[in-house]
Amino acid sequence: MEDRSGKLIATLAEGKDETISGTLTWAGRGERGELVSDGLYYIKLATAGKVWQNADQVAVSVEVDNVAPQSPQLLEPSSALTTNRPEVALTSQAAAGAMVRAYLNGNVALQGTADARGVWRVKVTGLQPGENQLYLTEADQAGNESAPSRVLAVNYDDQAPASQLTVSNGEFNPASGTEVSFYLAQTLEVYVTVTDGKGRSLGEILPAAAREGEVNFHWQGDVAEAVLPDGTYRLELHGGSLLGKCTVVIDSAPPAKPQLLLPGEKVSSGAVQFVWEGAGEISRYQLKIWQDQNVFTYELFATSLQVPEPLRVGNWSWQVEAFDGAGNAAVSEVKSLLVELDLPQFLELTNLAGGPNPFAPNGNGRFERFQLLYSLSQPATVRINIFNLAGKEVYKAEGIPQGAGDHIFSWDGRDRSGRLVRPGLYLIAILAENQQNKAPARGRILVSVMY
Repeated sequence: MEDRSGKLIATLAEGKDETISGTLTWAGRGERGELVSDGLYYIKLATAGKVWQNADQVAVSVEVDNVAPQSPQLLEPSSALTTNRPEVALTSQAAAGAMVRAYLNGNVALQGTADARGVWRVKVTGLQPGENQLYLTEADQAGNESAPSRVLAVNYDDQAPASQLTVSNGEFNPASGTEVSFYLAQTLEVYVTVTDGKGRSLGEILPAAAREGEVNFHWQGDVAEAVLPDGTYRLELHGGSLLGKCTVVIDSAPPAKPQLLLPGEKVSSGAVQFVWEGAGEISRYQLKIWQDQNVFTYELFATSLQVPEPLRVGNWSWQVEAFDGAGNAAVSEVKSLLVELDLPQFLELTNLAGGPNPFAPNGNGRFERFQLLYSLSQPATVRINIFNLAGKEVYKAEGIPQGAGDHIFSWDGRDRSGRLVRPGLYLIAILAENQQNKAPARGRILVSVMY
C-alpha cells in the first residue's frame, strides 16, 4: 500500500517462492498500526523473478474518508405539529444524490436517495400515540454518517381535528396539477387558501364548507380561474384556526438542456464514462446509449456514469434527457462515439477531449469544472501540469499510476494553494511514462477560465 507520493504505507501480504491467494483486508492503518490520513492510496503488487517481469502494477486504488458529511436540513414541516394520522410527510435538503435516513423515535424508519438537487421528499409511517421524535441524517459512500438534523416533534392524536395538509407533488406544472389531501376526525367548517411568498392571501382554492373524513381535491395552480405565475406558494387549511400548511412550487418552464462533454468521438475502452453538464434546477437525468438494436437506458441523479458493462466495438450514439422537480423535460443533442479496443504495443496518449470550454468556477452551479478525457495504450505513471500563458505553473499532480484505457481528469479552476486562478487561457499538459518505453507520451489542451 502506497500513498500518492509513492511512499510505502503498509505491506498487506508478502511471500517468497510461493503463491499468495485469498482475500486481503486493509483497515486504513500504517506499518505501525496508526490510522492513515484521508486521501487516495494505491495497492500495488511488487514482484521479482523470471516468470513475471512487470513490477509495481497497480491492482486497485482506494480512498480513505473519515470525515462525516454535513447534516441535512429538514425543511418541512417547519415546526412541531399535531396530526390524527400515524404518518407525516417530510421535505429535506441534503447533498445531491446523497443517502438520507429518517429516524423515528431513535430507530431508522426508512432511507432513500436525494435527487440531483439534494431534495428528498418522503412519507414516514408508524407514528406512535403521543409525541414522536423525527430527525434526519446523511451518509456518504464511505459509511460516515452526519450529525442529526433538527428534531421534529410530531404529536399523533387520532382525536385531533385535522391531519397534516399534504400534496402529491410538491412541485408541479399547472398542466398536470397536484392532489391536495387532509383528514378531518370530526365535522368542521373548513376551507383552503393560497398565499404568496410575502404572506399575502391570494384567495380560496377550496371553498368553505362543512366536511368530515378524507378530503382530496385536484388543484392546477389556479385562483379565481386564473393560473398563478411560476413561483413558491403556501397552502393553508383553516377551520376556526390554522389547522395545517404546506409549501408548493409552480413551475411550467423546461430546464436548461444538458451539454454533452465526454467522451469525445473515440475511446479505446468499452468501459466508457459519460459526462455531461447539468443545471441547478434539474432533479434527475436519463442517459440513453444505443447501437442498432442495443439500447441502454439509465436513470441518474449525477452528471456522469461509467457503464457497468463494456460497450462492444463499433459506433454508438448517446443522449441525455433532464427533468426538473415539476417533471418538465429538456433533451440534449445526440453525439456519436466510436469504441476501439485494439491498443498499440507502445505507449500512446490519445483521444484527448474536454469540456466545458470555457468553464466558469464561480459557484453558481453551471460549468464549474473542466473535465478532460484521455486514453493510455499501456499502464503508465502520469503527470499533469497546468500553466498560464506566461508559462507559470499554477497546478500539478504527479506520480499518478494508471492502467491502460480511458481516464478522466477534473479541474476546479484552483491552483496548488486552493485559490481560484485568474480568468484567461491555461495550458493543461499531460505526460505519461513507463519502464517499457523510452519515449514518454504527451498530450496538451488549451482551456479558458471565465467568471
